[in-house]
Amino acid sequence: MLEAKPRSWFSWDYRVLDAGREVGGFNLAWLREGGALLVGAEKCPVRREGLWGDWILDWRGREVARATKPSSWSRRFLVRFGGREIELVPPHVFTRSFAAREGGRTVGEIAPAGIFTRRTRIDLPSDVPLPVQVFMLFLVILMWRRAAQSSDSG
Repeated sequence: MLEAKPRSWFSWDYRVLDAGREVGGFNLAWLREGGALLVGAEKCPVRREGLWGDWILDWRGREVARATKPSSWSRRFLVRFGGREIELVPPHVFTRSFAAREGGRTVGEIAPAGIFTRRTRIDLPSDVPLPVQVFMLFLVILMWRRAAQSSDSG
């Protein structure tokens, strides 16, 4: 299981740790919903196709994962990679957690480590490549940032 921590108190940029050792992270873009993942020492850009299109993870110069958000109002993603499809979906309406479902069954979860923290547990199948796990975390944090921004504007 991986753990993620914000880089600083007010930051939406994260470090990803495996048994306390940093193995990756990401920086969210400020003005658009993209950014760059770090996997080891490699930078992996995340881009969005158009204003409402898919999020795409490029790694070593090629597309390795794609995330589709079936509707603009839902907090659900379909993540496709290596011939597989994992759905990220909140198990309950008022939770920040996201269940990872494959083939109709829950195979993992991305969830806050506690009630009042942005520290996060990433419990995904071990055969999901690390860049894709960090990409899935990126998508979840993006939803958390959207929710925080919409609650701040009210």
